[in-house]
Amino acid sequence: MPVTGRQGRVRAGRGAPGPRRGGSPGRLFSTLPPGWSLLRSPAVDEQKTDTGRYGEAAARHRPTDHRPTDHRPMGHRPRTHRSWATDHRSRAGARPAVPEHHRCPRSADRPRSAGTRTDVRTDTGVVTSLRAAAVGPEEHRHTPPAGRGAPRPPAPPDSPADRRPGVRHSPTRPRKAPMATTDIAPPASMSPLKAFILLGRFKFLFQSLLVVCMGVTAAQHDGADLDLGWAAGILLFAWVVHLMTHYCNEYFDLEADRANEAPTSWTGGSRILVRGLLPPIVSLGASFVLLFVAMFIAAAMPDTPSRLMAVTILVGAWFYTAPPLKFNYRALGEFICALTLYGLGPLLVFRLQAGPFSRTVAVCVAVIFCFQFLRMAVMNLADVDGDRRVGKITLAVRFGPRAVVRLFVFAQVLLYAVLVLIVALSAVPLLPGLALLATFPVPLWVGTRLWRGALADPRRANAVTFWSSMHMPATSVAVMVGLLADMFAGGDAPDTRWSVVCGASLAFFAVWFTRTVRRAAAEARRADG
Repeated sequence: MPVTGRQGRVRAGRGAPGPRRGGSPGRLFSTLPPGWSLLRSPAVDEQKTDTGRYGEAAARHRPTDHRPTDHRPMGHRPRTHRSWATDHRSRAGARPAVPEHHRCPRSADRPRSAGTRTDVRTDTGVVTSLRAAAVGPEEHRHTPPAGRGAPRPPAPPDSPADRRPGVRHSPTRPRKAPMATTDIAPPASMSPLKAFILLGRFKFLFQSLLVVCMGVTAAQHDGADLDLGWAAGILLFAWVVHLMTHYCNEYFDLEADRANEAPTSWTGGSRILVRGLLPPIVSLGASFVLLFVAMFIAAAMPDTPSRLMAVTILVGAWFYTAPPLKFNYRALGEFICALTLYGLGPLLVFRLQAGPFSRTVAVCVAVIFCFQFLRMAVMNLADVDGDRRVGKITLAVRFGPRAVVRLFVFAQVLLYAVLVLIVALSAVPLLPGLALLATFPVPLWVGTRLWRGALADPRRANAVTFWSSMHMPATSVAVMVGLLADMFAGGDAPDTRWSVVCGASLAFFAVWFTRTVRRAAAEARRADG
């Protein structure tokens, strides 16, 4: 006997007869907006059992999960959701038996749809529904509709030759041809160790190696005794700071690198974080570890002036892109980079080997500092579009690319003219001065290409940034070789151990430089066709 509650209502249990809460489907459809009654299936009203209008059949199909009601029209509903009629009855308390043609199959069992479209005209417009049909693997699958409106059928391929299984081609938007450029991006997948090494951009460490060699050679030229221990210690300090700067820049320059649509092999970062091969926190963590190692080496230096110079280098290198100073975002990055690497760097090396600075080392360092400042202006010029998008204020962004090109060209000519005057006045020895003058073809070639707008072409931009970068190690090698030649010419040979170290460093750099030039030439030939 059915159990009754207050007001004589029947509490219908499993299989118990009696009306359910929510009334009949007719009453339910009467509360819907006009036009929705055309979408109602007559099979639902005809499904009755001898135990009641919705008795045991409803109990057998009672859903176990209570999903939220979706009031969107059928054309805007995901295909994996239950029918809207079932949702409204569930909200009203009814548990109808869902007909077979109303059930939504599981994703694994659902056949692929060829996009057969059926239009039903209602009082509120046209509702378009899709009926699934089993298709072969060569047909295109229908994708869910995006935005408002009826779903569109899949677009056919551009031509039968371009037709590929499972790929949609838009008939209105032409596909872009790949941009002709050198292969500067890392592969889509690689081992984490290789990605971490590429993230550090170890190829730039030749600059700090040759800076240290130049400083020790200048100390040997002034008659200082070789301190091989501190020569190795300052080389380690230079490499740690250089790598720390790279990893730090990769993290804090990530938005600028993402905005850079035309990076080169020497600008725009390593692209490791941009392509998602490593999480950004790896770069930040590595930079902090290297910062602590550099601070430990700086604290171990023998005197206070050396420690102050080392701390100044660390501050400039870390806050080159890191907040709150962010020198490279305030048109100070070119100056800070030149100061830390080619200004204070060789002076610190010279002080740890010989003490107070001599006129020769001061003049050579001043000239190379200016060269590095101009080189950094060109490197930032290659990234000017991406830097402007993210609000990174470099010299190229503040004054414009044309002003930077003019600055580079006229400043290079002026510097080499002053260098001729310095050699003529014997402010530096003859051989180091002539060796520096011999590097003039490199900035001449770079300045000529910049004046002709080479940065607009990706392949030519890669060559311009490469030779602009190579100008700096070339000047370091020129000073080092010139000082060694002057020492041998004067009969005062340097320490034998240092001669071996210098020879090995030069040979190592020559091998790397030759391979890099050959690789760049091969990539240029492949790009030409």
